[in-house]
Amino acid sequence: QIVPGLCIRKVERYSTLYRDGSLGVSMYVVLHGSVALKSFDGGSVVNVGVGACLGEEAYWCVHEASDTKASSSTSAVSIKLQQLMRLSDATAGALGATLLAIPRETVPQPLLWDVHRRVAARLLAEHSGKLFSSIIYSTLVGRMGTNDVSMLETVGGLFQFSHVTTDQVICKQGDYANAFFIMLRGSARALVWLPTKPRRAIHVGSIKAIEGGREESGSRYFGEAGLIAASKDRSELPVRTASIVADEPCHLLVLPRSNYAAFNRLLPGVDEHFAHAKAIQEELNQTKRASAQTVEKIFSSDEPTPEGSAIGKHKKWEKFQEMRAKEKRENRRLQLQGAASKSSTSSGAAPTAAGHKWGKLRTVAPLIGAGSHT
Repeated sequence: QIVPGLCIRKVERYSTLYRDGSLGVSMYVVLHGSVALKSFDGGSVVNVGVGACLGEEAYWCVHEASDTKASSSTSAVSIKLQQLMRLSDATAGALGATLLAIPRETVPQPLLWDVHRRVAARLLAEHSGKLFSSIIYSTLVGRMGTNDVSMLETVGGLFQFSHVTTDQVICKQGDYANAFFIMLRGSARALVWLPTKPRRAIHVGSIKAIEGGREESGSRYFGEAGLIAASKDRSELPVRTASIVADEPCHLLVLPRSNYAAFNRLLPGVDEHFAHAKAIQEELNQTKRASAQTVEKIFSSDEPTPEGSAIGKHKKWEKFQEMRAKEKRENRRLQLQGAASKSSTSSGAAPTAAGHKWGKLRTVAPLIGAGSHT
């Protein structure tokens, strides 16, 4: 079934095989040469050689679940589950590359799902942010499930992919928490709409994934309320308490409600893990807020402070630096003034018309000399 669809593709040196964000139809095996892969999150460039596989994103399996949409009793916002986009730029090396292309349509469905699980497991382990990846590593890494499939790959098979555009609503306040999200790329803002007329929203937080797989502020996952409720065997899902709106194009991993039960079986006590991660994040936020408040006091407070305190010592140091700068400016001015008077005394009468240029040079020369010694 696979062999008839195989084809050989040759790529000239430094030419592009595929680009980040494009949709792929084939996976590739390197037969000759090398290919440089630049990850979507700005990580270091990785060179792969003969025998390496790349472009596995083309084998991603989309499983549309009927309950990924909010209930009809609410103003429903649906997230469309999509084919996973390419997650890197692939460029041929200095010798070019010869590749074996394996089209998606020739691969049996069980093999597609196997590749899907492996790609998702890699994304969860490497690109889900520090807080969620710590949960993954502490509970799943190294454990094997049925049929010799790792637990991490089994969990990866539960996740789907979605791409949203700028200003698109990812989840809406008041809708049921029927999906759990992990931000792979991009940023979004959390808004709480107030029951006022006219309606007004306040910004209460941000979710952002930045280069290198780090999070700038807050965690990279959101919407875990429904997952926690399912872990406690609650019959009804809670509603969203805030709306999440994309600030830029975003890549998301999505865990639909239909997979909540399987996820909770694989990660028992998930509510405790999320609570622990939330406590760590709150501690980090408090540290950042305290640092910001200290800096603001140092640079904006005009009230007298004890000289023994940190703020007092800082202001005393600022005054000392200002006095030194003032003294330097005054010394410089006196030196230039003395050099100018000395040159005018030595030159005597004003130069004639013929010697005017040279007289001017004699006047400037001491200034240059004085400046070079300061």
